[in-house]
Amino acid sequence: MITKADDASKMPMLPRMGWQLVMQKPFDRINYYGRGPVESYSDRNNSAFIGSYTELVSDQFFPYIRPQETGNKSDLRWFKLVDFGGKGVKVHAPQAFNAKALHFATEDLDDGKQKDQRHSGELDERDFTVLSVDFKQLGLGCIDTWGAIANPEYRIPYGNYEFTFLLEPTSLIQ
Repeated sequence: MITKADDASKMPMLPRMGWQLVMQKPFDRINYYGRGPVESYSDRNNSAFIGSYTELVSDQFFPYIRPQETGNKSDLRWFKLVDFGGKGVKVHAPQAFNAKALHFATEDLDDGKQKDQRHSGELDERDFTVLSVDFKQLGLGCIDTWGAIANPEYRIPYGNYEFTFLLEPTSLIQ
């Protein structure tokens, strides 16, 4: 993935730089080497430790009062999304990356400027699995007040980026 930016002064800060793939819901298990087993972000990773983890996709959604970003895994070396039989896809890259798999679409968790202020309990899992693979993500922020933007070192300024990763078929035993 290569992005080219023209005039950065006219563009807002990016929330993420990455790619998404929608797969069938039976792809419901993740196995990864990176920070876990809890969700982690560039500015929220001290309690997530580098290791190999196997988890269910349905356990990645945390029911925050208001639906929002959830389930991210950071500092990944590789990430697998597989079905009950262990067959699926593996993502790996020459540099550390972020990934997550959820039974929710991005717009379920953040519906843009409208902000209907739904509660997590009002959401129903979708009949698919969304795999997100990100080169970078905007930090969560909120270090001194609710809604505060992430510190500068955890932001993604608009600009030229190159992100190389490989997506290949896999089985859990590989």
